[in-house]
Amino acid sequence: MILQPIHGRDKMTKAYKGTVGLLIEVETGVDLSDATEVKLKVKKPSGTTVEWAGVVSGTKIQYTTQAGDLDESGLYLIQAYVVKPTGTYLGETARMHVFDEFE
Repeated sequence: MILQPIHGRDKMTKAYKGTVGLLIEVETGVDLSDATEVKLKVKKPSGTTVEWAGVVSGTKIQYTTQAGDLDESGLYLIQAYVVKPTGTYLGETARMHVFDEFE
């Protein structure tokens, strides 16, 4: 998984609570050109689950964080979800730690 600011070229090494505009890229390793639905299934540190609608970029699913997405500090579990004509697929679970300010 790659994290980078939406308006920058430098990759960030940390994600912080409350960040808006952070581009999250999840590499699936498969061609997504025929996908009819892509999203990231997310389990927040509290156990709450949400879904973020993704955008296809080759073999990657991209999502840019919005207000309220990174509202908890701790470990986020992120899983790619893809629907293609051949079936519905889940990717491996990626882990992203979201830090409090000044951590």
